[in-house]
Amino acid sequence: MRICAEVGSNWSSFEDCIKSIERAKECGAHAVKFQLFRPWDLHRCSETHHCPVGETPYLDDRWLPELHRQAIVNEIDFMCTAFSPGGYQLINQYVDTHKIASAELTDINILNQVSQFRKPVYLSTAGSSMTEVRYALMSLRPCSTTIMFCVADYPSRIVDFRHLQLLKETFGPNYSYGFSDHSTDVINLPMKAKEMGCSVIEKHVNLVNAKDTPDAPHSINADEFKLMCRYLMGETPSYEDVANQCNQQMIKMHKRRFIVTKEIPQGGEIKIGQNVDILRSKKVSDNPVMTFKHWDANGKAVNKLKIVGDTISYQDIDQEVL
Repeated sequence: MRICAEVGSNWSSFEDCIKSIERAKECGAHAVKFQLFRPWDLHRCSETHHCPVGETPYLDDRWLPELHRQAIVNEIDFMCTAFSPGGYQLINQYVDTHKIASAELTDINILNQVSQFRKPVYLSTAGSSMTEVRYALMSLRPCSTTIMFCVADYPSRIVDFRHLQLLKETFGPNYSYGFSDHSTDVINLPMKAKEMGCSVIEKHVNLVNAKDTPDAPHSINADEFKLMCRYLMGETPSYEDVANQCNQQMIKMHKRRFIVTKEIPQGGEIKIGQNVDILRSKKVSDNPVMTFKHWDANGKAVNKLKIVGDTISYQDIDQEVL
């Protein structure tokens, strides 16, 4: 089983890319993957405004030697998908395995270029017919190719593993199979792929909490990715480990709790129904006073100014009167 952390566009600086390599290794990944492309590699259009090279999502190819070196230092395989024959020529010296994205499966120029390297290939197949996959595999005959089942909806809401089974039945046991997962599920879908014989699992990750990137909506964070890696590598995390990754928005914000409705000065008294009510919060808070134990808050003094919308937490109450 090999787990690939697909960083994609989830970075905003060179430093983010380095951190992603380090954290991918810490989480348990075997490979970390980036993407190298320019707008004209994908489309021929009249657009004139694009992000400069080195700004998301356009990786600066001058970073490749150092990213590759950092991957070696962290003992993790470096990968980088390209989107043109020239791009693959550029990255070939830095990678041991090439990845071809689903949209590029029908680009014979890319296939012919990659086949010349005679390196292992991960071939994504989303949206391709069995005939198209067969022709692509014929072009990649000199390479050891892993056929990657995936659904290229971002994020994927329907993942039908019958298509993986069809790929296996069509192309047989002489190929390896993998799952390029664009869902945000951490446990069930990756484990299903493993149970069906996938030897490679690729997952979009956001290991530096990048904001507003093209890949952020369908990527998982470092804690979630680490949990996934543990499951796939045969470790069964405790119920508490899993529970701690679930319902975080509800636990930290949305559950009803004691919310300040009228400003309470430092040293002021909490009066439920007068300056505090049980409401949903719009702010993240830790250790809120349990609403079932109103006596922990009602009539107590706050040790700092509490403004409208604040949650009453145990650390806000004068401990001497508890």
